[in-house]
Amino acid sequence: MKHIVYGLASIIASDDVAEAVIEYAAALAQSRDSDVVTVPTYDFSGSTTQVQVMLGAGIPVLIQDAPEDELETPNPGFVAELHARAAGRRGDA
Repeated sequence: MKHIVYGLASIIASDDVAEAVIEYAAALAQSRDSDVVTVPTYDFSGSTTQVQVMLGAGIPVLIQDAPEDELETPNPGFVAELHARAAGRRGDA
């Protein structure tokens, strides 16, 4: 599990989701672009939820370890979508 720190808020997400978000944020920053992303997350009770974040150049995002949770669920569909978006921004597509 990871905390995605965005502004004054901390969002709890699975490791794969957090890594995909930071990769996409870096690709957006490099291309001087921005995008709104709906991120699958967990609330403080451990239930799944979603949050929307604006990612782009000049918007700091930090990924920080969170306590591991046996209920953490990988999200390969979301990760594949963000990897494809990041590749498109980098010109890899």
